[in-house]
Amino acid sequence: MMILCWNSLPLVKIAYYVGGPEKQNLISSKIDEENPFEFGVVPLPRGPLGAAGPLLPAETILLYAFTSPEQTRIANALAVFLVNQQQSIRFMRELERVPANPAVRVDRRIYPIVSGFSQQARTAVVIPNEIETAPLIKAGDLAYISVLSGALTPAEAVCQFGLDVAAFQNYTTAEMSLPEGCEIVTE
Repeated sequence: MMILCWNSLPLVKIAYYVGGPEKQNLISSKIDEENPFEFGVVPLPRGPLGAAGPLLPAETILLYAFTSPEQTRIANALAVFLVNQQQSIRFMRELERVPANPAVRVDRRIYPIVSGFSQQARTAVVIPNEIETAPLIKAGDLAYISVLSGALTPAEAVCQFGLDVAAFQNYTTAEMSLPEGCEIVTE
């Protein structure tokens, strides 16, 4: 929790919650007269090495390579339809889906929550399909919480996150890019 102050007098407490767009409806449903609060989504802060790159699970559609010419034509038409600007805007409005199309600009006054996630997505690192997302997200959540609570420095948390990923993926030092001073211990 962070406390904003003015002339050393506390103004407001801000709680950080790490979650994806799918959590928005759950959070909104908990706001009522007895539990009034406002929430928003903001881009992650820049660090000394540049913009933050949140992990981004991406939804994909796989099309079978050995199809008839007619099936290929239909599949291509579907793909073009799903990624065009008008459909991206419609998915955003009706389904609250963050647009993957970088040409879609999200008006933060009209869609403040989607806008925040859209800004984060511009610097995101897409999770490769071959990596199981559940342990990756769990390790990332632990790193984030460790830094916010003061238990680890950001550098220590990044190192621990990298070591956790290496452990559950069975990566060697040669297969990982870890921060300086962070090494996989082999027995």
